[in-house]
Amino acid sequence: MGARETDPSGATRGGDEGGSTETESDRATAADWAHDGQKTIGDGEAEADSPPRCCSRRTVLGAVAGTTGIVAPGAGSAAAASEEAAATLSVRLYAGPTPVYGRLRDGPGALGSDWTSAHEAAATAIEAALGEIKAYASDTGREWLDVAVDRGSSVGPPFAVPSPLDAVVPAERLYDRFRGAVESAGDADAPVCHLLLWWGPFDYQLGYGRVLPDAAPVGMGDQRSSFAVVNVGATEGWDGRAVTKNMAIHEALHAFLSEPDAEAVAGAPCEHALGSVAAPEPDVRVVSPMATAYAGRSERIDPLRRLGGGLAGTAPGDTRWPGRGCVERRPARAEPESDGAVAWRHETALSAATTAAVCRYADRVLR
Repeated sequence: MGARETDPSGATRGGDEGGSTETESDRATAADWAHDGQKTIGDGEAEADSPPRCCSRRTVLGAVAGTTGIVAPGAGSAAAASEEAAATLSVRLYAGPTPVYGRLRDGPGALGSDWTSAHEAAATAIEAALGEIKAYASDTGREWLDVAVDRGSSVGPPFAVPSPLDAVVPAERLYDRFRGAVESAGDADAPVCHLLLWWGPFDYQLGYGRVLPDAAPVGMGDQRSSFAVVNVGATEGWDGRAVTKNMAIHEALHAFLSEPDAEAVAGAPCEHALGSVAAPEPDVRVVSPMATAYAGRSERIDPLRRLGGGLAGTAPGDTRWPGRGCVERRPARAEPESDGAVAWRHETALSAATTAAVCRYADRVLR
C-alpha cells in the first residue's frame, strides 16, 4: 500500500478490505455530519455535532520533561491500560535529536533534554484527542475500548543535531533508524502506534509528517504496530504551536483509520475527508486535526507550485506547506465566499466523523 504523508506533508494509504460493525449511533452521527449546518464547510461537520469533550487521563508526559530515555508508565499509559479493556488505542511517543537552538526556545534549563515544550504540547494534544474518542466510545456502548499514551526511549543521541540543516537526512535512513530502535526494544509487534517526534524544519522530503512507507494501520499489517513521524520542527518553524498539536493528532490517528472507515462515515475513501472546516465568521475558518494541511484546497498541488508557495508563503489553504495526500471534497459542500483574506485557526477538537470512524475501525480490527 502507498504511504500517507503530509507536506512539509500527509498522504493517505488505502485501508485493507474488511467487514464492518457499525452501530446505530455511528449511522446517526454520519447522517448528522452529512446534513450539518451552513457554518461548516469542506470536509466536516458543525461544531454542535462534535462529541462531548472530556478531560483525558494525565500521563507522566507532563511530569517528565527534563530527561531523556525511557519513562516509567503512569496512569493512562500503555502499560497501565485497563485489564478489562478488549482493545486499546495506544500511542507511544519518541523524541528524535533536537538542535540546541530548539531547546533554547524553552530557556537554558532545557538544554539537557531533547523533549521540548513542542514535544510536550504534541503529547498532550494526542492524549486529549484519545480522551474524546474514549468518551464517544463509552456513549455508544463501547466500554471495552480504552486509550493509552506513553513515552518511549529517545531515538539518537540528544546532541546529534547541532543545526536545523543537519536534521535533513535521507528519509529512508530516518525510517530505518526509527524502525530499528523499536524492533531492538522488542515492541514492533505490539498493537501500538509508534510516533516519532522529529525536528527537521527544512526537511522538505519528510514535510510535516507521514506514516512510514509500507506501514499498515495498527493490527492490520505483518507487524501489529504502526509507525509514523510528525515533524514538530517544521510545524513549529513554519506555522506555529496550533499546527504542531493538530498534526501530531493527525498522524497518530492515521494509525487507527483506513479507507473503508472513511468511506463509510464521510462518503469518500480519503481519511482527510473526516476532518472539518467550520466558518464561525465569514472570514474565519476553524480547522480540525484530520483536515489540517488540507483545508481550503480542492485538488492536489504539483511539487513546483508547492515548493514555491511554501517558501513565499503564498500556498493556498490553512498551512504554509500543503499536504501531499488525498484531497477529496463532497461537491455539495461549497466553501462560502469571502470578501477578504481568510484567517485560519486550528483547534484540537475532533470532528464527529473522526471519532465515529476511529471507533468503527476499533470494532472491525482491534476488538
